Amino acid sequence: MSNTDSQPRKKDGQFTTRMSLEDVLAGMTVYEPYTASELGDKLGLPRTTTNYYLNQLHNQGEVQKKKFHATRVVWMKTP
Repeated sequence: MSNTDSQPRKKDGQFTTRMSLEDVLAGMTVYEPYTASELGDKLGLPRTTTNYYLNQLHNQGEVQKKKFHATRVVWMKTP
């Protein structure tokens, strides 16, 4: 069973949220780069869910991202 298969779902098939944006942000160290997979492993979340949260935090100005390859992005929490 994959990590995403073990996540609880709502009746419409969407995953239920077990973490807030603040929980995700608290799991990051200032200026420490993370991939969505690395942070997801640390927080116990699927990569896709973690990426969704990170994009929301980026839109709020809480984290920075740097794309260093066509398929690789690193995320950093800034003070």
